[in-house]
Amino acid sequence: MPSTPLEKRYRCSPVAGDWECNLQEANLISVCLVAFTSVFGLLIFLAGVMQLITRLFPVRVTKVDSAVVAAIATVLVGIVPGARVTRIEEER
Repeated sequence: MPSTPLEKRYRCSPVAGDWECNLQEANLISVCLVAFTSVFGLLIFLAGVMQLITRLFPVRVTKVDSAVVAAIATVLVGIVPGARVTRIEEER
């Protein structure tokens, strides 16, 4: 029977080897492991769904957009004043 406020609050005594305290600590560890495992499993599932979606709906690359050309030209002129963009090619 608990006799001190600490023992009443935690339902175990600070005596080493008390099986109730060890059981509560083991429950905390098992709850943390279950939570970690379930979150990890959920992330694996979501990664699989994302991979499936990207395989079903691949990105269709079209011509280079004029906004992209303007952005590249602006950056190039900022880095090398007086430079001019003559050709833009994608490296594969």
